[in-house]
Amino acid sequence: AHLTRPKRSRGRVTDPPLRFKDLPVTNFLALHIVMCNALCRKTGGFMATNLALDDALINEALKIGRHRSKRAAVTEALHAYIRSLKQRDMLSAFGKITFDEHYDYKKGRTR
Repeated sequence: AHLTRPKRSRGRVTDPPLRFKDLPVTNFLALHIVMCNALCRKTGGFMATNLALDDALINEALKIGRHRSKRAAVTEALHAYIRSLKQRDMLSAFGKITFDEHYDYKKGRTR
C-alpha cells in the first residue's frame, strides 16, 4: 500500500481504502511527521493543554510576575523549573573537574 489517491472510475473508487494498519511503518511515520509539521505550523508550535491549576497559586504568580495571562505565567514557571533542574545537574560535577594551576588565562588574550 502507498499514500496515493485511489483511482476513480466513473465516480467510483476502484482501489480499496487505505487503513493505517496496512501501511508500512516508514509510510506511517512519514504521514505522522507530515501531520505533526502541519499542526505545528497551524498552531504556532504550541500544544493545547488543559491543566487543573490551583487558583491561589496562579493568581499569585500573575500578580508577582506581572504577567498578562495565565499562559505567560505558566511558561515562565516552566522555564524557571527547567533552569533549576539544569543547575542541579551541574552541581553533580562539582569537585570532579581538575584545573591546571599553571594556566595563564591572560596569555591567551590579544589586543
